[in-house]
Amino acid sequence: MRKPPTAGTLGELLTVAWPLMISTGSASLQFLIDRIFLTWYSTDAVAAAFSAGIIHWTLVSVFFGAASYVNVFVSQYVGAGEDARVGAALWQGVYFSLAAGLVIALCAPLAPTVFAWVGHDESIRHEQIEFFSILCLGSFPLLLSATLACYFTGRGRTRVVMVVNVCATLVTVALDYLLIFGKGGFPPLGVRGAALATVASYCASAGLYAIALACSSAARRHGVWTGWRWDSELLVRLLRFGLPNGAQFFVDVICFTVFIQLVGGISPVALKATALAFNLNTLTFMPLLGLGTAVMTLTGQRIGEGRPDLAARTTWFALGVGEAVVLCFGLLYVLAPDAILQFYAWGAREGAMDDVAPSVKQLLLFVAAYSLFDAMALLFGSATRGAGDTRFAVLFTLSSGVLCLVLPTWALMTAGGGLIAAWLAVTLFVCVLGIGFLLRFLQGKWKTMRVIEAVD
Repeated sequence: MRKPPTAGTLGELLTVAWPLMISTGSASLQFLIDRIFLTWYSTDAVAAAFSAGIIHWTLVSVFFGAASYVNVFVSQYVGAGEDARVGAALWQGVYFSLAAGLVIALCAPLAPTVFAWVGHDESIRHEQIEFFSILCLGSFPLLLSATLACYFTGRGRTRVVMVVNVCATLVTVALDYLLIFGKGGFPPLGVRGAALATVASYCASAGLYAIALACSSAARRHGVWTGWRWDSELLVRLLRFGLPNGAQFFVDVICFTVFIQLVGGISPVALKATALAFNLNTLTFMPLLGLGTAVMTLTGQRIGEGRPDLAARTTWFALGVGEAVVLCFGLLYVLAPDAILQFYAWGAREGAMDDVAPSVKQLLLFVAAYSLFDAMALLFGSATRGAGDTRFAVLFTLSSGVLCLVLPTWALMTAGGGLIAAWLAVTLFVCVLGIGFLLRFLQGKWKTMRVIEAVD
């Protein structure tokens, strides 16, 4: 049996991180292909799916962040040697996901009111309503999948997560092609088909995690089959730390949602260009998200062991890896934007990208610049949240989002500013986040925190 890498080393980080980076990278590819197919179907379809999708994510993000925080409980229990408590933490996450999924499903009938208030062009409103409603009804398997994944990520068994996410991506891509364009005997469903394919991938992911859990030889040791009982004290503790974690997701995404709606008021071309630029931004962001999950996991384990200095060392290794990823994609955005956009243009009607492409290429320069700070915000934020420092994260993100993104964008739009002015505000916001989370990490308060009960 291969000896595990030494704690706090680059080897340990890469062992845990590379499957997660491939996993989130496959999710990024899934999202990218979905939007490429919709662009081929119509540029109105991709604008509708992007704006409706981010409003859905605004709604689901706080619940998703709380469910995902089960990862920290699992990692700290494993680090502290309290294996029998892992199953109990997992089950409280499952119960929370079920309740949250029901709440989100009840929001589907509100879609017409929501998008009437948003006020985007009538040409995309019907598609926005369809996309949003279907995703709301299919949110429970998304949250369940996020919870079940925590059993594997929290223990550092990240290859299981990689396999599940790659399989889910294949499901989405196949169903996207069949349902969006009406292949294989299906009618062409456009945006509705993309939404159905997305929900199907959530279901596939949750099902595969359930199978992997049933086949896990460690499940009995971790109390998975005996820890199903309702544990009010543990659930309250999960919500105490997990809801602020989810609230940070919510604040971050709602600030960007407001930004996108303001940009949508400039022109349909500005909205489409922003949608495509953020879509391409996921190529950088999603691998960083996987790396951040690895940092959070290893921080949790080191906090459980009482060795926070090793967690700090791991985080600095992660920053080096993350900035290398950013540099590679940044060069691609700056030096080869036409080659990237060609993927969108191949299947679209002739000339469909002509009005959007020049703006997208300008916006990719902003993406390349702010991604260096985005990596800092994500990785240093993941380290501190892995210890339990979730309240600072949400308060700092909220204040920065309002003061550096929402208000400046609104002021610039009121003064007649255009798309470039709005994206200057985005860049300012991300830079402030990166510097702020770096300073919080250096302060070191997170080293004295933990989310699990004291171990005798």
